[in-house]
Amino acid sequence: MINATGCIITLYTQDDCADSAAVRSWLNEQGVPFIERNVTNDPSAAVALARTGIFATPLVAICAHKVFGNRPQLIASTIKTCEFLQVA
Repeated sequence: MINATGCIITLYTQDDCADSAAVRSWLNEQGVPFIERNVTNDPSAAVALARTGIFATPLVAICAHKVFGNRPQLIASTIKTCEFLQVA
């Protein structure tokens, strides 16, 4: 999903991962558009996650930036940084 500034946000998740569910919920609550890629049964999603260099979930890829884990403040600041760079 591309937000208003052209920034692509992808959330890599897996089944039965509480942190993945928490990050998904937080992004939805904030109204952040994102693509979710669940690696549990999707080999192409697993390959895409491996290409990030981090093979664990949850991982939020924000343009060229990566945030691992349930870290809403870091996700928010990274999105803002990305939006600033896109606008500037």
